[in-house]
Amino acid sequence: MRAMSVFGAVIVLALWLTPALAAKESAKGPKIFVSPPEEAFPPSRPETPPPRARAVSPSALFAYELAAAEKGDKLSLVNVGILYEQGVGVARDYTRALGWYEKAVAAGVADGYLRAGACYEVGMGTATDLGKAASYYAVAAGMGMPQARWLLAEMYFQGRGVPRDVSKAGELLEQAASAGHGAAANALAVLLLNGGLGKPKDAARAAEWFNKSAEAGYPEGAKNYAVVLRNGLAGKKDPAAALHWYLVARGRGLRAPDLDAIIGELKKEVGPEKARRAEESAARRLKEFGKPEQ
Repeated sequence: MRAMSVFGAVIVLALWLTPALAAKESAKGPKIFVSPPEEAFPPSRPETPPPRARAVSPSALFAYELAAAEKGDKLSLVNVGILYEQGVGVARDYTRALGWYEKAVAAGVADGYLRAGACYEVGMGTATDLGKAASYYAVAAGMGMPQARWLLAEMYFQGRGVPRDVSKAGELLEQAASAGHGAAANALAVLLLNGGLGKPKDAARAAEWFNKSAEAGYPEGAKNYAVVLRNGLAGKKDPAAALHWYLVARGRGLRAPDLDAIIGELKKEVGPEKARRAEESAARRLKEFGKPEQ
């Protein structure tokens, strides 16, 4: 999954760009910066579940999904594409992956539109076609997929494949955020905190969206919410709560040169008892989230 922030890392709040650049960024925030180009597209950009069968060998999994797809099972149409894309149980073949995503598109599967759109956006298994990518994202967005709304918002904001329309981008972003998309909620919060897309600065609403992003398990949202709480950007400072969310952000996979130091400073500031409570509450939340994001 390639790294994403506000519209492909155009605007972020003192957070990560791509894994290669993470070491250059501070955990102290907040600040605004413009990112470099996105990292190379890895497998399975859309944030949708992997193939459902697990307790079998990769080759058996591929055979099972292929047989089901050939019988018209809509979920398997997508899953065969994923398996080709990731090289699971079969040799990796991006062209065939796209072919199966297109079969899912023909069957009216929202995830097929999303994944095929990603292929056209980055030129995976085909020539890059931003217009077609945007049109596929639009269909998936219309079918209710928050990730498609998020990706389409990025394209409208940058004017890639569609005429630049920041108002439309903001509308799509808010729709995705309202549907529980953690990255979109984080992005919306950044814009509310700093102003953007025609939205006035609103620290209180920004804090609410950072909180929703954090509670959705999005690592950057957790860290940004910690920044807000630590610095009192939307009200009274709350170092104990900030410590909780910094611990959650770290547990979800975020790294920064000064993150451990900040956590250490907050532990000293709140004292041993509150620090212990923050660690315990963060551990419980991380257990609820499950596997950290990569």
